[in-house]
Amino acid sequence: TYLVPAHIWTPWFAALGSKSGFDAIDDCYADLAPHIFAVETGLSSDPAMNWRVSSLDRFRLVSNSDAHSPEKLGREVCVFNTELDYFSLRRALETGQGYEGTLEFFPEEGKYHLDGHRNCNIRFSPAETRHHQGWCPACGKPLTVGVMHRVEDLADRGEKTTPPQTAGSARGLVPLSEMLSEIYQVGPKSKKISHQYESLLGRLGPELQLLTSLPLEDIQHANAPLLTEAVSRLRKQEVIREAGYDGVYGTIRLFRDAELRRQAGGRHCFKTNTPDRRFRRWPRDRRSSTARPARTLRVLSRQAERFRPTRRPIFWSSSTPSSAGQPKSPPVRCSLWRVLDREKPQPSPTVSPLSSPGMPSRRPTVWSSPSPDGRPTNCALACKPCCPTGGGSSPWEPFTR
Repeated sequence: TYLVPAHIWTPWFAALGSKSGFDAIDDCYADLAPHIFAVETGLSSDPAMNWRVSSLDRFRLVSNSDAHSPEKLGREVCVFNTELDYFSLRRALETGQGYEGTLEFFPEEGKYHLDGHRNCNIRFSPAETRHHQGWCPACGKPLTVGVMHRVEDLADRGEKTTPPQTAGSARGLVPLSEMLSEIYQVGPKSKKISHQYESLLGRLGPELQLLTSLPLEDIQHANAPLLTEAVSRLRKQEVIREAGYDGVYGTIRLFRDAELRRQAGGRHCFKTNTPDRRFRRWPRDRRSSTARPARTLRVLSRQAERFRPTRRPIFWSSSTPSSAGQPKSPPVRCSLWRVLDREKPQPSPTVSPLSSPGMPSRRPTVWSSPSPDGRPTNCALACKPCCPTGGGSSPWEPFTR
């Protein structure tokens, strides 16, 4: 059996944390110390920080993901060049044969890298914490001492020191979902990022391979220019770091805000088959329709049918009377209609729509002066159901006074 202490620098309850009360692994584990030949450094430290403490030289430094966060498995990994079985992995950790190193977070992204007090938005370097004697200047409560401060307290070497013989290679990584989140300016757990993440893995392969060894030309061919530049900068370790403190995760960025604005928004670095969302709500397009693919034009045509204005009646009158043996005619639409459909021209008021024998026409809105026999000159346009004075025996017979 063997034992690997986890995240040894975390302030709360870790082996070398600021609240633990121990300054060495041997002091913490006592009689179990001979069974320990590897330690896990945690998110807030990297191998270079641990090399400053000589008491850790005999331990293999490993980095692992938390098993209680399934979606984050693999964000920190150990690299082995050995058989994939328990005994081979154990032998590699104990002797170093077959152990290559780690792929891990940048330590500034860890949530306990620097000192601070998150309730007051106070983030201090170790020197600033010593200047304030460990107290928060805003509320007067004790500051949470971070990993960097704790490493400096126990360090007996300078920042640029020679790695010990047990050291392996170490490379900082940024998860692909966080890179896409920075490019698209949306949350890493949004549906848009999930869709693009799965699409990239389907076209380019596993995430670690994409971030570390896949040729940049292959990423460029996937219509991802900003992602290609981001991966290139990541492999050169050219990142912008904002350290975490007192339980607040830090931020690792690959672009400055001005760079993203100059790129006209990274949202267009991937080509999809879905139409532009700006033209879904209303089909008018200021650009030429000849430049659009046929599929997009069909989609916009269907959207135009959905949002085309229709007639909206104010109210409906009762059904018109029917003669014997004839079916009941449909309701007569009132003359107080609002006509919103401009595609259909309105009939002229001087023409009587008498093409349908079962439907009476509209009441005329303008009447001329009476004729010598007492009837209006255009009373042929009047109908029995609409005229207030009644009419003859036929629905279309002009009425007389």
